[in-house]
Formats: sequence, structure tokens, C-alpha cells
Amino acid sequence: QEQVGVCVQVRLMEEPLLFAGRPLDIMGPTQSPTGLLVIFHGRGDNGKNMRSLAECLGRKMPHVKIMMPTAPPGPHGLNSWYETNASGCLDGRIQSLRTEIMLHVDAELQRWGLPVSRLG
Repeated sequence: QEQVGVCVQVRLMEEPLLFAGRPLDIMGPTQSPTGLLVIFHGRGDNGKNMRSLAECLGRKMPHVKIMMPTAPPGPHGLNSWYETNASGCLDGRIQSLRTEIMLHVDAELQRWGLPVSRLG
């Protein structure tokens, strides 16, 4: 780990994995993490751009694995976890994306022997 400002730069554990055909960045310890944190980006962004936040959090939580998935492009071409219609109702994508994410999260929890209570 290398000191960068007030944050610690945590190297990526692997090249970005693919999650449903999209990048999934993972940072943190290579062995025996004590927890798993998932960081979701905002509309139009991507998981890779969450690395600086993950680096800062990694300084306070060095034993936590941090996942940063990237949402698929929405109907307007921007990466987004959901869209809303004119009346503000969510489209159905959010449920299918939740299922995809939870499958991967469950696999990571099982891989490291972590209970759900160690998920943030």
C-alpha cells in the first residue's frame, strides 16, 4: 500500500472481472477479508471511478473487500441502475440487476466464509 494524500492506495486484486458482461472492480485484502462492501456509482458513471473512494475507505477498513460494479447503459446511453418514467415510477431493470448483484455478492460471501451480517 502506498500513501496518497490522506488515503491509502490499495492495488486492485485482479484485473476487473466481468459481471454480466460489465466490469466489476474489486479491491482489498487477498486473504481472509473480514467483510464485504459494495459501492454503487451514480447515473452516467462506472465502478472504476469509485476507486478513489474505495482507497479512502480501505485506509479505515483494510481487511474489507470492496466491490464496485458497473451498471448497464440505460435507454439514454448512460450507465444506470434504473430509469424512471414521466410519473416517477421505476422500470423493471432494477429488480433484475438486484438479482444479478446479489448472486455475485452471495458467491463472494461464500468464497470467504463471511456471514451476511458482514456485508455493507
